[in-house]
Parts: sequence; C-alpha cells; structure tokens
Amino acid sequence: MFLAGIFCGLAMSLRIQLAPAVAFAALWFCYPNWRKRILPVAAGLLLPVVAFGLVDKITWSYPFQSFFLNFWVQVVEGRAKIYGVLPWYWYLEILSVHLGPLVFLAVMGIRRSPFLGWVALIILVSHSVIAHKEGRFLYPLLPLGITLAALGVLEVAPAFNTGRKSPPSSRTIVVSGLAICVLSSGFLAPQFNWSLRSGSLIAFDQLSRDSTLCGVGVYQIEWSHTAGYVHLHQNVPIIPLGQASELEQESGSFNALVTDGSLPDPKGGFELAGCWNGVCLYRRPGPCTPPPVDKEINQVLLRAGQ
Repeated sequence: MFLAGIFCGLAMSLRIQLAPAVAFAALWFCYPNWRKRILPVAAGLLLPVVAFGLVDKITWSYPFQSFFLNFWVQVVEGRAKIYGVLPWYWYLEILSVHLGPLVFLAVMGIRRSPFLGWVALIILVSHSVIAHKEGRFLYPLLPLGITLAALGVLEVAPAFNTGRKSPPSSRTIVVSGLAICVLSSGFLAPQFNWSLRSGSLIAFDQLSRDSTLCGVGVYQIEWSHTAGYVHLHQNVPIIPLGQASELEQESGSFNALVTDGSLPDPKGGFELAGCWNGVCLYRRPGPCTPPPVDKEINQVLLRAGQ
C-alpha cells in the first residue's frame, strides 16, 4: 500500500491533471480496510507530493507554485485556449480511430477489472471537460486501456474456441503474439521521425557548457521548437528573430545564433560551429549588449498571451 501510494503521488506530481484519478485510486486501495491501509497509502502519496512542493520553494518562490500557476493560468485565465478548442467528445473520436477494436476489448475487460475501468474513465472524463485538447494528454490512459483490452481477450476467447476439439497450445499463442509484435513494430517504427527537432536540443546542450555565453539568438525557428532554458541552463537572454533585418539589428545582443539551416552569408563575426539535423549553431567572440526589453523571449510570450 505504501508503494502504491508513492507511485500514485509521483504520477500526480508529474501531471497534476491526474489528481482525480489518483484520488479515486487511493480511496479504492483503502476500502474496505480503512484503519489498516489509510496511513501507509497517505504516507506514500504525500511523500513525492511534498518533495515536489519543496522543490518549487527552492527553485521558484513558494511551495507548490508550479501546481498553483498551472491551474490558475490554464483553467482560471484560460490561456490554453489560445492553442485551440475542441468539443468534449474529441478524445472518444481519436481513441476509436487509433485503437479500433481495442476499445471494444477494453470495455469487455472492465468486467474483470472494474478498478482499471474506473481509473481510465476518470482520466478520460477529467480531460474531456477541458476545452484545449491534445492527443498526448491521454498517454497515461493508454497502458490502462491496453491492459483492459488484454483482459477483454479473455472474455471473448471462449467464443473462438467453440467447435474446436482443443484450444491453441501455449506455444502457438506465444509465437503468434511475438510475430504480431515484431511485424507491427517493424511496420510502424520507420514511420516516425525519431530525430524531430533534435538539432535545437543538441545546439542548446552545447551552449549550456559554454561559460562565455551572454545571449542566444534564435533565427526563423518557432520558439516552441527550441530546447529553451530547459536545456540551456544559463541565465542569459534568448532573442527570437523572424526576419533578416532583425538578425542584423540585434546581432550585438547575442554571441550565439541558432538557425533553421545554414546562413549563406553570416555577418557580424559569426562563424559556423556545427549543424545537427537541419539546425545550425553560429558563434562569435566578444561580449553582448543588453537587448531591448520587448525582444527577449519572456516578454514576447507575455505579449502573445502565453
């Protein structure tokens, strides 16, 4: 029960939107033997939550600041709606399209594990009521759905064995399962771009180890496609640049330039330091002048309502 509480608390700390499902799971764990289970479950649940709260105090301004700001900005101020709004049933549509018969099997599997069924339903409903939706938000639901689908196979398997003299052997089932896994993985793996946007991560990782860095220009790359401060780890301004005129005007404000592709005619003393997956890094020696306040990335995001 203590370990179950720890894992639930860790899940909620990493993604606060899972709080309703975690609360239900904790209550389920404790029922019906409340006196024996409530303390280990509560202790395990609170351990990672308190740790995350203390990290906010150390790295931000007060305990649980990231939790509070996440709720305030996304729910109260509705900033997430900037990125699009979808109807409440959208998640049902994409689950049906991408999982197909697994949805039917998962529903059948609820008979064998009502607990997993309720947790999956709570995750689905709690995310469906939020106007801004993205497929990746349901990733925590997928392992539960696949497990329920596997249980659902047990429910429908007897129907396939009707009329057979004997069911398939364990060896046949295992070999068939492995063959399906290998074939499906071999078909799907090449369809994904595993190095998507990795160039900016590599460039920012390189800059994170440079003590002479005083500013980073980002030229013709969408800010959300960069590694940002998550990989930069330096308290220097990041300046997004969209036009060639901006690049020339602000070149004194940074001594590192991350670009989409190579520059045909780099100016201002910049020289190519390397390229990775279509993203190139240019460097120049010397210090930086303070950039205009309205050009720095945090101010740009604030003006855009982000």
